[in-house]
Amino acid sequence: MILKNIAVNPYQVKDYFCITLSSQGPANGFPFLSVDRDSYIIGLEVQSGIGEDIQGGRHCIAIGKCCSVAEGITFMIDYNHDFASVCQGELFFMEGVPKHKKIHQKASVILQNEVWIGRGATIMAGVTLHNGCVVAANSVVTKDVPPYAIVGGNPARIIRYRFDEPTIAALQKIAWWDWDSQLQYKRRDDFALPVAEFTAKYLPEAEAKFQALQIAHPRTGVRERKTILFIPDFTEPFPLYPKVLDEYFSQDRADLELLIYISEPDSTPENLRILEAILQKHNERDCNVILQTGETVNEHILFQYADYFVTTRHRETVARTCLADMYQARILYGTDLPVFYHMLKKRKSNEAEDLPSVWKPASKCAADPA
Repeated sequence: MILKNIAVNPYQVKDYFCITLSSQGPANGFPFLSVDRDSYIIGLEVQSGIGEDIQGGRHCIAIGKCCSVAEGITFMIDYNHDFASVCQGELFFMEGVPKHKKIHQKASVILQNEVWIGRGATIMAGVTLHNGCVVAANSVVTKDVPPYAIVGGNPARIIRYRFDEPTIAALQKIAWWDWDSQLQYKRRDDFALPVAEFTAKYLPEAEAKFQALQIAHPRTGVRERKTILFIPDFTEPFPLYPKVLDEYFSQDRADLELLIYISEPDSTPENLRILEAILQKHNERDCNVILQTGETVNEHILFQYADYFVTTRHRETVARTCLADMYQARILYGTDLPVFYHMLKKRKSNEAEDLPSVWKPASKCAADPA
Protein backbone atom coordinates (compact mmCIF):
# COMPACT_ATOMS: atom_id res chain seq x y z
CA MET A 1 0.00 0.00 0.00
CA ILE A 2 1.37 3.41 -1.00
CA LEU A 3 -0.19 6.70 0.08
CA LYS A 4 1.20 9.87 -1.48
CA ASN A 5 0.91 13.62 -0.97
CA ILE A 6 0.02 13.49 2.72
CA ALA A 7 0.00 17.04 4.09
CA VAL A 8 -0.93 18.55 7.44
CA ASN A 9 -1.45 22.27 8.04
CA PRO A 10 -0.70 23.23 11.67
CA TYR A 11 -2.89 26.33 11.40
CA GLN A 12 -5.92 24.15 10.74
CA VAL A 13 -5.15 21.39 13.23
CA LYS A 14 -4.59 22.53 16.81
CA ASP A 15 -4.96 19.23 18.63
CA TYR A 16 -4.02 15.57 18.34
CA PHE A 17 -5.70 13.86 15.42
CA CYS A 18 -5.50 10.57 13.55
CA ILE A 19 -5.73 9.87 9.82
CA THR A 20 -7.68 6.64 9.27
CA LEU A 21 -8.05 4.46 6.21
CA SER A 22 -11.33 4.52 4.34
CA SER A 23 -12.17 1.33 2.50
CA GLN A 24 -14.86 -1.30 2.05
CA GLY A 25 -12.67 -4.03 3.52
CA PRO A 26 -11.26 -4.94 6.94
CA ALA A 27 -8.87 -1.96 6.85
CA ASN A 28 -11.68 0.56 7.14
CA GLY A 29 -11.01 2.93 10.03
CA PHE A 30 -7.46 1.71 10.62
CA PRO A 31 -5.32 4.44 12.33
CA PHE A 32 -2.82 5.05 9.55
CA LEU A 33 -1.01 8.07 10.98
CA SER A 34 -1.35 10.21 14.11
CA VAL A 35 -0.14 13.80 14.49
CA ASP A 36 -0.10 15.90 17.64
CA ARG A 37 -0.62 19.64 17.89
CA ASP A 38 1.56 22.27 16.20
CA SER A 39 3.22 19.75 13.87
CA TYR A 40 3.13 20.09 10.09
CA ILE A 41 3.76 17.91 7.05
CA ILE A 42 4.40 19.49 3.64
CA GLY A 43 4.60 16.33 1.55
CA LEU A 44 4.82 12.74 2.84
CA GLU A 45 4.67 9.40 1.06
CA VAL A 46 4.09 6.25 3.10
CA GLN A 47 4.94 2.82 1.70
CA SER A 48 3.42 0.19 3.96
CA GLY A 49 2.98 -3.55 3.89
CA ILE A 50 -0.15 -3.21 5.98
CA GLY A 51 -2.40 -4.09 3.05
CA GLU A 52 -1.11 -7.66 3.21
CA ASP A 53 -2.19 -8.28 6.81
CA ILE A 54 -4.46 -5.68 8.37
CA GLN A 55 -5.33 -7.86 11.35
CA GLY A 56 -1.64 -8.33 12.14
CA GLY A 57 -1.57 -4.60 12.66
CA ARG A 58 2.07 -4.24 11.67
CA HIS A 59 1.92 -0.49 11.11
CA CYS A 60 2.31 2.59 13.28
CA ILE A 61 3.29 6.16 12.46
CA ALA A 62 3.10 8.51 15.45
CA ILE A 63 4.22 12.14 15.20
CA GLY A 64 4.51 14.19 18.38
CA LYS A 65 4.22 17.92 19.02
CA CYS A 66 5.93 20.78 17.19
CA CYS A 67 7.46 18.57 14.47
CA SER A 68 8.43 19.83 11.01
CA VAL A 69 8.24 17.35 8.13
CA ALA A 70 9.36 18.83 4.81
CA GLU A 71 8.45 17.92 1.24
CA GLY A 72 9.36 14.67 -0.48
CA ILE A 73 9.63 12.60 2.71
CA THR A 74 9.17 8.81 2.57
CA PHE A 75 8.33 6.46 5.44
CA MET A 76 8.96 2.76 4.73
CA ILE A 77 6.82 0.50 6.93
CA ASP A 78 7.22 -3.31 6.97
CA TYR A 79 8.24 -3.40 3.30
CA ASN A 80 11.45 -5.43 3.48
CA HIS A 81 12.12 -8.48 1.36
CA ASP A 82 12.95 -11.63 3.34
CA PHE A 83 16.67 -11.61 2.58
CA ALA A 84 17.30 -14.32 5.20
CA SER A 85 15.37 -16.90 3.15
CA VAL A 86 16.47 -18.95 0.13
CA CYS A 87 14.45 -16.70 -2.16
CA GLN A 88 14.14 -13.07 -1.13
CA GLY A 89 11.86 -11.97 -3.98
CA GLU A 90 8.11 -12.21 -4.59
CA LEU A 91 8.24 -14.59 -7.57
CA PHE A 92 5.24 -15.97 -9.46
CA PHE A 93 6.03 -19.62 -8.75
CA MET A 94 5.92 -18.89 -4.98
CA GLU A 95 2.26 -17.91 -5.13
CA GLY A 96 0.25 -19.89 -2.62
CA VAL A 97 3.28 -20.96 -0.59
CA PRO A 98 2.87 -20.00 3.12
CA LYS A 99 5.17 -17.15 4.11
CA HIS A 100 7.28 -17.53 7.22
CA LYS A 101 9.61 -14.57 7.15
CA LYS A 102 12.92 -15.07 8.91
CA ILE A 103 13.78 -11.40 9.30
CA HIS A 104 12.73 -8.96 11.99
CA GLN A 105 9.64 -7.26 10.56
CA LYS A 106 9.77 -3.65 11.72
CA ALA A 107 6.57 -1.67 11.51
CA SER A 108 6.79 1.59 13.50
CA VAL A 109 8.09 5.09 12.88
CA ILE A 110 7.89 7.44 15.87
CA LEU A 111 8.73 11.12 15.91
CA GLN A 112 8.83 12.47 19.43
CA ASN A 113 8.69 16.27 19.74
CA GLU A 114 10.32 19.23 17.98
CA VAL A 115 11.78 16.96 15.30
CA TRP A 116 12.79 18.41 11.92
CA ILE A 117 13.05 16.20 8.83
CA GLY A 118 14.65 17.88 5.81
CA ARG A 119 13.46 17.60 2.21
CA GLY A 120 13.75 14.26 0.46
CA ALA A 121 14.65 12.15 3.51
CA THR A 122 13.65 8.50 3.88
CA ILE A 123 12.83 7.05 7.30
CA MET A 124 12.89 3.27 7.62
CA ALA A 125 10.64 1.33 9.99
CA GLY A 126 11.82 0.50 13.50
CA VAL A 127 13.12 4.02 14.05
CA THR A 128 12.40 6.60 16.73
CA LEU A 129 13.46 10.17 16.06
CA HIS A 130 13.96 11.52 19.56
CA ASN A 131 13.17 14.99 20.89
CA GLY A 132 14.78 17.91 19.11
CA CYS A 133 16.71 15.94 16.50
CA VAL A 134 17.36 17.04 12.90
CA VAL A 135 17.47 14.84 9.79
CA ALA A 136 19.37 16.46 6.91
CA ALA A 137 17.89 16.61 3.41
CA ASN A 138 18.04 13.40 1.31
CA SER A 139 19.21 11.28 4.25
CA VAL A 140 18.21 7.64 4.77
CA VAL A 141 17.59 6.94 8.45
CA THR A 142 17.90 3.29 9.48
CA LYS A 143 18.53 3.66 13.24
CA ASP A 144 17.23 5.69 16.15
CA VAL A 145 18.36 9.30 16.24
CA PRO A 146 19.27 10.52 19.77
CA PRO A 147 17.81 13.69 21.29
CA TYR A 148 19.05 16.90 19.65
CA ALA A 149 21.37 15.04 17.26
CA ILE A 150 21.85 16.24 13.69
CA VAL A 151 22.18 13.31 11.28
CA GLY A 152 22.79 13.07 7.56
CA GLY A 153 23.86 10.75 4.77
CA ASN A 154 22.97 7.27 3.51
CA PRO A 155 22.83 5.61 5.92
CA ALA A 156 22.40 8.61 8.20
CA ARG A 157 25.10 9.15 10.81
CA ILE A 158 25.49 11.68 13.58
CA ILE A 159 27.14 14.87 12.32
CA ARG A 160 26.96 16.75 15.59
CA TYR A 161 24.56 17.74 18.35
CA ARG A 162 22.60 20.97 18.48
CA PHE A 163 23.75 21.71 22.02
CA ASP A 164 26.08 20.38 24.70
CA GLU A 165 24.98 17.57 27.03
CA PRO A 166 23.92 19.76 30.01
CA THR A 167 21.79 21.92 27.72
CA ILE A 168 20.17 18.90 26.09
CA ALA A 169 19.40 17.43 29.51
CA ALA A 170 17.88 20.73 30.60
CA LEU A 171 15.69 21.05 27.50
CA GLN A 172 14.52 17.45 27.94
CA LYS A 173 13.40 18.23 31.48
CA ILE A 174 11.79 21.53 30.56
CA ALA A 175 9.87 19.85 27.70
CA TRP A 176 8.39 23.15 26.57
CA TRP A 177 6.37 21.36 23.87
CA ASP A 178 4.22 19.91 26.65
CA TRP A 179 3.24 23.35 27.90
CA ASP A 180 -0.35 24.09 27.01
CA SER A 181 -1.02 26.56 24.22
CA GLN A 182 -1.89 29.42 26.56
CA LEU A 183 1.34 29.04 28.51
CA GLN A 184 3.39 28.85 25.32
CA TYR A 185 1.74 32.04 24.10
CA LYS A 186 2.34 33.78 27.43
CA ARG A 187 6.05 32.86 27.28
CA ARG A 188 6.49 33.30 23.53
CA ASP A 189 9.02 36.12 23.84
CA ASP A 190 11.36 33.87 25.82
CA PHE A 191 11.77 31.53 22.86
CA ALA A 192 13.92 34.24 21.27
CA LEU A 193 16.33 34.20 24.23
CA PRO A 194 19.76 32.54 23.94
CA VAL A 195 19.36 28.88 24.81
CA ALA A 196 21.45 29.26 27.99
CA GLU A 197 19.15 32.02 29.27
CA PHE A 198 16.04 30.06 28.37
CA THR A 199 17.18 26.95 30.25
CA ALA A 200 18.39 28.99 33.23
CA LYS A 201 14.96 30.59 33.48
CA TYR A 202 12.81 27.45 33.24
CA LEU A 203 14.99 24.59 34.48
CA PRO A 204 14.34 25.26 38.22
CA GLU A 205 10.60 25.01 37.61
CA ALA A 206 11.02 21.77 35.65
CA GLU A 207 13.36 20.22 38.24
CA ALA A 208 10.91 20.98 41.05
CA LYS A 209 8.19 19.09 39.19
CA PHE A 210 10.59 16.28 38.33
CA GLN A 211 11.70 15.84 41.94
CA ALA A 212 8.11 15.59 43.05
CA LEU A 213 7.67 12.61 40.72
CA GLN A 214 10.77 10.73 41.87
CA ILE A 215 10.26 7.65 44.02
CA ALA A 216 12.25 7.00 47.14
CA HIS A 217 13.86 3.74 45.97
CA PRO A 218 14.50 3.64 42.21
CA ARG A 219 15.84 0.44 40.71
CA THR A 220 19.47 -0.22 41.56
CA GLY A 221 21.99 -2.99 40.98
CA VAL A 222 21.61 -6.15 38.93
CA ARG A 223 18.31 -7.99 39.29
CA GLU A 224 17.53 -11.56 38.39
CA ARG A 225 14.60 -10.50 36.24
CA LYS A 226 14.15 -7.62 33.81
CA THR A 227 10.82 -5.81 33.86
CA ILE A 228 8.77 -5.24 30.73
CA LEU A 229 6.12 -2.52 31.04
CA PHE A 230 3.04 -2.92 28.87
CA ILE A 231 -0.08 -0.75 28.90
CA PRO A 232 -2.83 -2.60 26.98
CA ASP A 233 -4.65 -0.60 24.31
CA PHE A 234 -8.17 -1.84 25.14
CA THR A 235 -9.88 1.22 23.65
CA GLU A 236 -8.19 1.07 20.24
CA PRO A 237 -10.28 -0.20 17.29
CA PHE A 238 -7.32 -2.31 16.12
CA PRO A 239 -5.64 -3.22 19.43
CA LEU A 240 -2.18 -4.75 19.74
CA TYR A 241 -2.52 -6.25 23.23
CA PRO A 242 -3.65 -9.76 22.08
CA LYS A 243 -0.60 -10.04 19.79
CA VAL A 244 1.85 -8.70 22.40
CA LEU A 245 0.60 -10.83 25.28
CA ASP A 246 0.37 -14.03 23.23
CA GLU A 247 3.94 -13.59 22.05
CA TYR A 248 5.23 -12.78 25.53
CA PHE A 249 3.62 -15.83 27.16
CA SER A 250 4.84 -18.08 24.34
CA GLN A 251 8.54 -17.46 24.98
CA ASP A 252 11.00 -18.44 27.69
CA ARG A 253 10.45 -15.93 30.51
CA ALA A 254 12.76 -17.22 33.22
CA ASP A 255 14.61 -13.90 33.39
CA LEU A 256 11.64 -11.62 32.68
CA GLU A 257 8.63 -10.21 34.45
CA LEU A 258 5.71 -8.44 32.82
CA LEU A 259 4.25 -5.35 34.45
CA ILE A 260 0.78 -4.72 33.04
CA TYR A 261 -0.77 -1.39 33.92
CA ILE A 262 -4.49 -0.84 33.45
CA SER A 263 -5.54 2.71 34.22
CA GLU A 264 -8.80 3.57 35.95
CA PRO A 265 -10.76 4.35 32.74
CA ASP A 266 -9.75 0.98 31.26
CA SER A 267 -10.39 -1.06 34.43
CA THR A 268 -13.85 -2.10 33.29
CA PRO A 269 -15.26 -5.55 34.14
CA GLU A 270 -15.16 -6.46 30.44
CA ASN A 271 -11.48 -5.56 30.04
CA LEU A 272 -10.53 -7.38 33.23
CA ARG A 273 -12.34 -10.48 31.98
CA ILE A 274 -10.41 -10.24 28.70
CA LEU A 275 -7.12 -10.09 30.57
CA GLU A 276 -8.11 -12.98 32.84
CA ALA A 277 -8.98 -15.09 29.79
CA ILE A 278 -5.55 -14.42 28.27
CA LEU A 279 -3.82 -15.40 31.51
CA GLN A 280 -5.90 -18.57 31.78
CA LYS A 281 -5.18 -19.44 28.16
CA HIS A 282 -1.48 -19.50 28.95
CA ASN A 283 -1.93 -20.85 32.49
CA GLU A 284 -0.02 -17.79 33.62
CA ARG A 285 0.09 -16.27 37.09
CA ASP A 286 3.66 -15.10 37.60
CA CYS A 287 3.42 -11.67 35.98
CA ASN A 288 2.88 -8.48 37.94
CA VAL A 289 -0.47 -6.91 37.18
CA ILE A 290 -1.42 -3.46 38.40
CA LEU A 291 -5.18 -2.93 38.35
CA GLN A 292 -5.84 0.65 39.31
CA THR A 293 -9.50 1.19 40.10
CA GLY A 294 -9.24 4.53 41.87
CA GLU A 295 -6.99 7.46 41.04
CA THR A 296 -4.76 6.81 38.04
CA VAL A 297 -1.14 5.96 38.87
CA ASN A 298 1.43 8.52 37.76
CA GLU A 299 3.19 6.78 34.90
CA HIS A 300 6.58 8.18 35.96
CA ILE A 301 6.51 5.66 38.80
CA LEU A 302 5.97 2.77 36.40
CA PHE A 303 8.79 3.77 34.10
CA GLN A 304 11.26 4.09 36.95
CA TYR A 305 10.90 0.34 37.49
CA ALA A 306 10.80 -0.66 33.81
CA ASP A 307 13.74 -1.99 31.81
CA TYR A 308 11.68 -2.23 28.63
CA PHE A 309 8.53 -0.55 27.35
CA VAL A 310 6.27 -2.01 24.64
CA THR A 311 4.51 0.54 22.43
CA THR A 312 1.00 0.48 20.97
CA ARG A 313 -0.88 2.89 18.70
CA HIS A 314 -2.47 4.67 21.68
CA ARG A 315 -2.42 8.47 21.52
CA GLU A 316 -0.06 8.55 24.52
CA THR A 317 2.57 6.41 22.75
CA VAL A 318 4.88 9.33 21.93
CA ALA A 319 4.69 10.74 25.47
CA ARG A 320 5.40 7.28 26.89
CA THR A 321 8.48 6.81 24.71
CA CYS A 322 9.75 10.08 26.17
CA LEU A 323 9.25 8.65 29.67
CA ALA A 324 11.10 5.52 28.56
CA ASP A 325 14.02 7.74 27.51
CA MET A 326 13.92 9.66 30.78
CA TYR A 327 14.20 6.48 32.85
CA GLN A 328 16.43 4.56 30.41
CA ALA A 329 13.89 1.88 29.49
CA ARG A 330 14.49 0.40 26.07
CA ILE A 331 11.65 0.80 23.57
CA LEU A 332 10.12 -2.33 22.01
CA TYR A 333 7.56 -1.86 19.26
CA GLY A 334 4.27 -3.69 19.71
CA THR A 335 3.76 -3.60 15.94
CA ASP A 336 6.93 -5.58 15.21
CA LEU A 337 7.12 -9.26 14.47
CA PRO A 338 8.50 -10.55 16.73
CA VAL A 339 7.99 -7.87 19.36
CA PHE A 340 10.75 -9.26 21.56
CA TYR A 341 13.30 -9.71 18.77
CA HIS A 342 16.04 -7.80 20.60
CA MET A 343 15.65 -9.97 23.69
CA LEU A 344 15.77 -13.20 21.71
CA LYS A 345 18.81 -11.92 19.83
CA LYS A 346 20.58 -10.98 23.06
CA ARG A 347 19.71 -14.32 24.67
CA LYS A 348 21.13 -16.25 21.70
CA SER A 349 24.29 -14.16 21.84
CA ASN A 350 24.72 -14.94 25.54
CA GLU A 351 24.16 -18.63 24.96
CA ALA A 352 26.70 -18.66 22.14
CA GLU A 353 29.28 -17.03 24.39
CA ASP A 354 28.35 -19.31 27.31
CA LEU A 355 27.52 -16.29 29.43
CA PRO A 356 24.78 -15.98 32.04
CA SER A 357 21.59 -14.43 30.73
CA VAL A 358 21.93 -11.12 32.54
CA TRP A 359 21.35 -8.02 30.49
CA LYS A 360 22.80 -4.63 31.09
CA PRO A 361 20.25 -1.79 31.36
CA ALA A 362 19.78 -0.18 27.99
CA SER A 363 21.23 3.29 27.62
CA LYS A 364 19.06 6.13 26.46
CA CYS A 365 18.46 6.16 22.70
CA ALA A 366 20.38 2.92 22.16
CA ALA A 367 19.96 1.63 18.63
CA ASP A 368 20.12 -1.94 17.43
CA PRO A 369 23.12 -2.42 15.13
CA ALA A 370 21.10 -4.54 12.73
